[in-house]
Amino acid sequence: TAYAPFASRMSESGILVAVANLEPFRVISSLHDYNLKKEVMRILSDSILLSNQGVWTVDEWSIGGHSIGGHVAIVAVANELSSTIKKVVLWGVLSYPLPAVYPYRQTLREIKDVDALVVNGSNDEIIKSTVFGKDKIQQFEDKMPPRGCPGKSRGHTHPQ
Repeated sequence: TAYAPFASRMSESGILVAVANLEPFRVISSLHDYNLKKEVMRILSDSILLSNQGVWTVDEWSIGGHSIGGHVAIVAVANELSSTIKKVVLWGVLSYPLPAVYPYRQTLREIKDVDALVVNGSNDEIIKSTVFGKDKIQQFEDKMPPRGCPGKSRGHTHPQ
């Protein structure tokens, strides 16, 4: 429900949108023993009607998530989906996944041709809290694709 306004606007612009509710699958709590790529792609394929005898009609895939869901999106691209997904959209995320909790093979900065958009609200009390000190924010920045102009180079932004 929370994503419906954004998904509707993107859909009206001709962008195919699938919002996958991963909560029933407890993806977040079981990443260590979970075949994330297989399950995410199964959910996406179940959500999208295929045409042309089962050939994807999507030219470009993106994945996103809110809060811990953003960590799941980062790990999915870093570990499994970097050849398919080139754009990551993160809402309410200002820390990089902890390797002990969400193991990843490489950072998004290390992956070629991955763009990231980070959207955080200026009234988000969790992000404004001391949990996200300057050192944590710097660690996050160091692992994300370098900032740049959209369409010209990789990058991300933190609108306030």
